[in-house]
Amino acid sequence: ITIEELVIHILDPQGQGLVLSSVPVPLKGSEALVEYFSGHIQASLKDSGIKAAKFRNINPDQSSGICREVLRGDLPLVEGSRRLAQELYNILERDQRITPGDLAVCFFKAANYPYSRFLGIMKVDPSQIFSHVIRQDKFFNY
Repeated sequence: ITIEELVIHILDPQGQGLVLSSVPVPLKGSEALVEYFSGHIQASLKDSGIKAAKFRNINPDQSSGICREVLRGDLPLVEGSRRLAQELYNILERDQRITPGDLAVCFFKAANYPYSRFLGIMKVDPSQIFSHVIRQDKFFNY
């Protein structure tokens, strides 16, 4: 598994709220993070209880349509992942049984499918392994 682009959003209705990323995670210098998500995808693909999503209906206003647009290249990964994060956050706000976490969305390739690009969507529950670091660049007006 090779991660090509990765975006992570924070979804924490009882804490930090919804923190949407504006740019992908820089993959250089983030080897531990890349290894974590690569391993997570590999483990998920080997788990017989987890299947790849196959939407029955594609609706442009729902997650199915967002995923289709992102995979086709009609919608940039950052923008599409922000829309998916907002959809999941709305559910988290209404249902306290669902734990807060991070939404990681990535493009990845698999060695056994060299001409295909896949979309990985993972909700990562809070843990002791990773901590949030939020950075915001200064914007200059000339």
